Amino acid sequence: MKLTITLMVSNSIDTIEKCMESLKPILEQVESELIVVDTGGTDGSIDIARKYATEVVPFKWCNDFAAARNAGVFKASGEWLMYLDDDEWFEDVTEIIEFFQTGEYKNYEVASYIVRNYSDFEGKKWVESRRNGLVHFSPKVFFYRPIHEVLHHTSEPEKIMKCYVHHYGYVYKTREEELKHSERNLSIIKEEIKKFPNDHHYIMQIAQEYRALDDFETMKNYCINGVKRLPVETDYQKRIVGWLAANVIHAEISMKDYSSAYAHAKKYVEFDWLNPLARAMIAYKGLLLAKERAETANMLELFAIMHQSLMYYKEHPEAFYADDVLGLGEVNKPDILLGGYFFVIPILISEKRYKEAEKYVDYMIQFIEDYLAEKRKDGMSETEISSFIQKTPEINFGVKLRDVFRNEMSEIDRARELKELAILVPDMAEYCKYLIQGAPKEEINPEFYELAKQVKTMIYQFIEKGDTGSAIQTLNQLEKLVPNDPELEEIRKLLDR
Repeated sequence: MKLTITLMVSNSIDTIEKCMESLKPILEQVESELIVVDTGGTDGSIDIARKYATEVVPFKWCNDFAAARNAGVFKASGEWLMYLDDDEWFEDVTEIIEFFQTGEYKNYEVASYIVRNYSDFEGKKWVESRRNGLVHFSPKVFFYRPIHEVLHHTSEPEKIMKCYVHHYGYVYKTREEELKHSERNLSIIKEEIKKFPNDHHYIMQIAQEYRALDDFETMKNYCINGVKRLPVETDYQKRIVGWLAANVIHAEISMKDYSSAYAHAKKYVEFDWLNPLARAMIAYKGLLLAKERAETANMLELFAIMHQSLMYYKEHPEAFYADDVLGLGEVNKPDILLGGYFFVIPILISEKRYKEAEKYVDYMIQFIEDYLAEKRKDGMSETEISSFIQKTPEINFGVKLRDVFRNEMSEIDRARELKELAILVPDMAEYCKYLIQGAPKEEINPEFYELAKQVKTMIYQFIEKGDTGSAIQTLNQLEKLVPNDPELEEIRKLLDR
């Protein structure tokens, strides 16, 4: 037997048949079995599952998800084990079938697929995460932790699969249903924290549950204490403590304690163990707060940190996909890295720092192009890419702006496109206006420009005397005050010669 598929079944009458039907091609084309664990549901889900299952294992519920999972694992006879939930279903299992039919599975110990965790019943909003849901089976493979259970297995070598499951387990029909779910989880987590008070996993999970309950004060206390006392020695520990740091700020923003949130953002962004993605996420939260406080200098300082992260990933694209922050799926990564540009570019335009603005626009567009190229390489269809672009205003803006720059069109058509872009992302309206009209002429303050002419004369005098250093220093300062001045560009060329 090549494969055992196992899952728990409770009350998922809306999704159980989709789940079973998505597994059917695997059961038909791969030597495999389906072990279903009956956890005592009452809505008829188990009756549907029986039609597909090789075996149904009864399990008396005891508030231990790992124990329920293991009840199915202990019955497994396949060389490999695959697990999922009864509220999940695969979009396409061709890749999994080929993995076993071609014998490729013999070269790996684990294979991962993507989970799309939806936040709405319409399927328009989701966060993607990767799950090591297929493992080479051995007596060392088992689940542990009674809540948000973890599969213990050998992690390398790993086959990265492009297939994905739809998961609606975090979408609730009513607020009461959501609260009941969180309260059930809390009762289990609290018991575990009594036994393991410094466990990263449980501290993070209890903070998540209080976040779901909108109890931000308690959530904040767990997060702050976790940041203070939990070690950051392994990548796993760093990911969790990074998540806790970011959620201290989230809790304080939710409680409208903006001063404390801003102070924590400025403090936490300096942690030297943060990966660039976590650093960018915390800097982004601080940037949002600085924007609310109209603190332009701090916005630019925090943005510089975010820009460093983007530049790092430009040089190390493989790290962009490997780095993670718990609670931040891959679909959100470009939002975090790009978001700051849409706040800072308008500032630069308002300060007439046009060259800097243009430079950052170029970085932004190049990042978007590289990101979409990687998604195509990963097998995302053009239809999916189009949908992804449409649902992400920042990426949509960047793609459309790139097209405006690259496509030949009349001035009228170009202006029309730019006006539409200004509506798409209102924060960029001034930048779009700048592109339509060009840099403003010398009409604001005649005395200022008269003074600029005197400084230009001074620069020419430095050049005549051979004092190139003073000429360059003065020119650098003047370019900040009078950007896009053609005469300054000519002076720069003169100095270069």
